[in-house]
Amino acid sequence: MDRPARGTDQACARQDGNDSRSRGAQTKVGLYVPSYPTLVLRLMKIHQYPTVVLLFLFSIAVLAENTKESHSLKQTTKGDILYSRFTFHFLKGKHTSTNYRKGTLIPINSKFEFVKTSWRSFKVKYVESGQIIEIENKKEYSGVDLNGYYLKVFSKDKTVLSSFTETERQNIISGSVFSGMSKKGAILALGYPPVHRTPSLNNPIWRYWNSKLGTFTVQFLDDKTIELNSIK
Repeated sequence: MDRPARGTDQACARQDGNDSRSRGAQTKVGLYVPSYPTLVLRLMKIHQYPTVVLLFLFSIAVLAENTKESHSLKQTTKGDILYSRFTFHFLKGKHTSTNYRKGTLIPINSKFEFVKTSWRSFKVKYVESGQIIEIENKKEYSGVDLNGYYLKVFSKDKTVLSSFTETERQNIISGSVFSGMSKKGAILALGYPPVHRTPSLNNPIWRYWNSKLGTFTVQFLDDKTIELNSIK
């Protein structure tokens, strides 16, 4: 039976992001990416630019770094308003990065209040119902750390859907895909497939889990959905 299991020995490579709004969530796992100020300091050692120019570049770099960090988990405090970046499900008060398609459906752009964070999860309050939901990250399935998964699931701004047709928007909100839907639309409707079976979003076939006991695949051709198959 094909299902997620702990301790899988397959490398959980970071899925290739195709949404430019993913910010920090798109950083490759295991790849060191120096901060903007660090890069400027390296330039200062290598090139003999005038001091005024270097100071200007350094100040811009610090500002850019602070702006990038303002959307991170550590910069999010209790009561901050967040919006879901894709349609997802939760069951018994929890959503995990395995992204099971089972339980209560939460449409994209649903409003949340941030509650608190812990070492492997964080909690948010679904404003519509007042329910507290725990968002648990399992890196072997998400391919990113807790902050990376937070950035995948939530944003402080709503996701713009105006570029999609009315049919696409309705499917995204209801968490379903159809033939002809783009990969971007599929992500907004279904979320991200677990990386241990879909290590790259460039793959033509994505595998999702309905539950621990069943999966389904979404097949693409030229960035368009062409087939869905349920696998028990």
